[in-house]
Amino acid sequence: MYVYVLYIHTYIGNYLSQIWDVSNAAMRRGDIDGLWKLSLLTSALAILPLCWLNLLPSNAEEQEKLAISQDRNKVAGVIFLVVLFSSLFWTIISAVYRIVI
Repeated sequence: MYVYVLYIHTYIGNYLSQIWDVSNAAMRRGDIDGLWKLSLLTSALAILPLCWLNLLPSNAEEQEKLAISQDRNKVAGVIFLVVLFSSLFWTIISAVYRIVI
């Protein structure tokens, strides 16, 4: 799973590199304005999942109660599946696009 997260981080960084000029020519000119902005943005995106840590159970007892409980959140399940399958779909489409073009 961690490899997938690193891949997503790299992919987002590559996609966002089109916002600012981070080309080799810009680096040769000494223009690092886009580079520091991109580095700051991708670093901020990397720590964004820390916001969801409070959603985890706080101790083992709470985790056991949650496992035994029959309460299910269908909306969260649907959101999880939509994000999962749409990211897989996007990855496949972009890979095929890069091969074909």
